[in-house]
Amino acid sequence: PQSAILLKGDWGCGKTHFIKEWIHTQQQDKNNVCDVVYVSLFGISSLRGLKEAINKAISPMMYKVEKYGKDVLKAAAKIVLKYDSSIADVKDAKFQYELNPLDLLSQLNLSENSKEYKLFVFDDVERCDISLKELFGFVDYLFEHVGCRVVLVVGNTDLQDDKWKETLHKYQEKIVGREYVIEPEVNVAVSAFVDEIQSIYPSSYAFLSQHKEAIVAVWKSSKYNNLRSLRQCIRSFVEILEPLKEGAEKMKFQFFLNYLAYSLEYYNGDKKILSEIAVHQIAGYYNNSP
Repeated sequence: PQSAILLKGDWGCGKTHFIKEWIHTQQQDKNNVCDVVYVSLFGISSLRGLKEAINKAISPMMYKVEKYGKDVLKAAAKIVLKYDSSIADVKDAKFQYELNPLDLLSQLNLSENSKEYKLFVFDDVERCDISLKELFGFVDYLFEHVGCRVVLVVGNTDLQDDKWKETLHKYQEKIVGREYVIEPEVNVAVSAFVDEIQSIYPSSYAFLSQHKEAIVAVWKSSKYNNLRSLRQCIRSFVEILEPLKEGAEKMKFQFFLNYLAYSLEYYNGDKKILSEIAVHQIAGYYNNSP
């Protein structure tokens, strides 16, 4: 309870998908005792902005409660935060930003034997504009004063400078209790990406379903861990494949392998690949000309 869990992994490896799927299973479980609040830190530049994002995630209705009334606040507090005690102590307060769900949450008095708890999932830590020292200080505040638990999700840190990495390591030792690395499960991902087009493009779905192993093989050969780019490749290929329904199966398969290989290079940063393709196309045209 008094330390965070850190999930690490390359961009596009499936971290956010993984954590959101887990949150979904928690929400569907009737015996669940974990109330999860998910917040992306991408673009957040201050602790005030972070608290604002948390308040919106906890309850949009209670955010900026000055628009509502004290009775609405009481009802929302009971439903969202299970805060059953009287709020007579704040009846004369101005219902402004300072009186928010996070503040009420800190007033919860769960029994020592209670298993219920709030879990904050902070995604995109590497894209947060708040200093890491401030961020980890806030996480410590959630532990010590609000009684919550925290999962931190960190992507590729290669674009960060050495000072940022040093700070991460320094405060990570104090805040993080367990660390896990998320690795892509490409076979499951390919099946999921192909299944997405089943209802919209049934003929393309049938074609791609026959060649899942080839998709996996090309993706592994590319040495990229970005499943997001693979998903984009499959979706964009379908737009090309649909008009070619009458094409020869062998021709479509060879075309698909080439398209997938070139697209993976392009989506993962090799923008010169297009000019190389153009050169090959022009050379092929002249070589085959009369």
